[in-house]
Amino acid sequence: RELVEQLRSLHQPIARELGLTLTLDVANTVPVGVLLDEVRLTQVLGNLLTNALKFTRHGEVSLGIRAEVAAGPNFTRLHFCVEDTGAGMSADELKQLFKPFSKLRAGQLHRSGAGLGLSISHELVSLMGGELVAHSQPEVGTRFEFAITVEKVDPAAQSAHAAINSTDNR
Repeated sequence: RELVEQLRSLHQPIARELGLTLTLDVANTVPVGVLLDEVRLTQVLGNLLTNALKFTRHGEVSLGIRAEVAAGPNFTRLHFCVEDTGAGMSADELKQLFKPFSKLRAGQLHRSGAGLGLSISHELVSLMGGELVAHSQPEVGTRFEFAITVEKVDPAAQSAHAAINSTDNR
């Protein structure tokens, strides 16, 4: 949940400036304490939200996170979905989406970026044990989804572990 607040504080001002609604929704089923690669997950979700804001002229961008039971009582499967009401993409563009250095029709309008963000995000999600998939329709919007299995932990134990690790790295 802390990660979601970080994403909100980074992206809310951009959404407001663009006149867009940014919604971040964490379902009650998502455990408070989980073990995951926070750096990779932040990079992926940050990239997806940044792209969604970049290619949405009106409407909204949303991030939804929900959880469901995974194999074993100590694990949960987290589902992430970033959705926008932006330009959308054709079926042909979707085929090129995760290729390095590919800039699609909508991306040609923006000079920033080398066309690597989605390729890197796709690889990072794969390294976390998931698969990043995209669904899109021109002039309707785009939805990116992935799910990863994570271990549930006691939040107090997780805080103590983080404090130990941060002092070890001085």
